[in-house]
Amino acid sequence: MFGKALSLKQRHMSLLGSLIGLLGGCLQSSTLHLCVKSLSKGMYRVKVRYMEDNLVLLTPKECERMKDIIKLNNEWFASVFDDIEPWSESYVASHKVVWVRCYGLPLPLWNKDCLSKVVGEVMSLVTIDETTSSWENLEYARIQVRLLKSCKVGVANDFLINGQVYNISLVEEEPSQGGGE
Repeated sequence: MFGKALSLKQRHMSLLGSLIGLLGGCLQSSTLHLCVKSLSKGMYRVKVRYMEDNLVLLTPKECERMKDIIKLNNEWFASVFDDIEPWSESYVASHKVVWVRCYGLPLPLWNKDCLSKVVGEVMSLVTIDETTSSWENLEYARIQVRLLKSCKVGVANDFLINGQVYNISLVEEEPSQGGGE
C-alpha cells in the first residue's frame, strides 16, 4: 500500500544528458571539488553536484556532451569513479554520509581499526576528522560514517577492549545550516 499519490511536474529536462558517477571507495565527496579544479582539459564544461552517499550528478553545460568530455578526460574519470551511468529519474541514494561524535573511547584507541569496529556492522567508517587524528579536540572523536538513510545514529554500548569495559556512545551531528560539510 502506498501513501499519498503525487503528481509532479516534469522538471527533469535540464537533466537529460547528465550522468550519475559512483565515487570510488578511496575518494570522498568532500575532496571531489579539489580533483575537479585540478583538471585543465574541459572540466569547466561540467557541473558537478554531490547527491548523497557516493553518488555525484554530472551535468554538461549547454551545448556540451558528457561523452565528449569523458573521452577528453578518460583517465581522470576512471580514477575517480567506480562506475558512470546515464541519469534516470529513479536514481535515489539509499545511504547517507554523516558526521558522528564518539564519546568514551580512550585516546590511544582513536585510530581507523578501532573506530571501524566501534561503528559496527550497521555503519561503515568513511573518514576520521583531522582534529581527531591530530588530537586537537580531545572532547570526542569525530568520524564520518555511511549508513542507511532511514537510520539515525544515537547509540551507547559497552565494549570490552583489552580486558577493560568502556561505555562508548555515538551521536550523529546535526547538519549545518549551509548545507552540510
